[in-house]
Amino acid sequence: MSILKSKTAAIGWTIEPCFIITLHVKDLELLKAIHGFFKVGSVSIVNGKFAQYRVRNRQELPVIIDHFNKYPLHTSKMINFAYFCEILDLMASKIHTKVNGFLKLISLINKLNKPINNSVLDKLAYLGVLPQGCTNWIAYS
Repeated sequence: MSILKSKTAAIGWTIEPCFIITLHVKDLELLKAIHGFFKVGSVSIVNGKFAQYRVRNRQELPVIIDHFNKYPLHTSKMINFAYFCEILDLMASKIHTKVNGFLKLISLINKLNKPINNSVLDKLAYLGVLPQGCTNWIAYS
């Protein structure tokens, strides 16, 4: 999940969901095969060292979600997937357009596996209440 400043969003911030698989560039062909299987998203090389398969379009994300609902993930990835789906469901109901809803989503993003940049968290602090689960503004995206 990306949390971005937005001039068009009602509260000045927006959340952009994204499904990403990152591998070493030597596995580029594998990511191209995954892209060919799903027929959504894109493959790119990052910093000449990594390859990424990425699906950002909200109309394309259901292809990925349907697949993993049919063929469930295992280990901690299953938990991350459940939070990802919950966040998308809440976003579909436009909860993120109000401060309280946005903060609820931040608390769910906090449960995912990649920390939100501290400078972004500092900028979000003006919204008010610390999101549930963010005890010291160290959150996850």
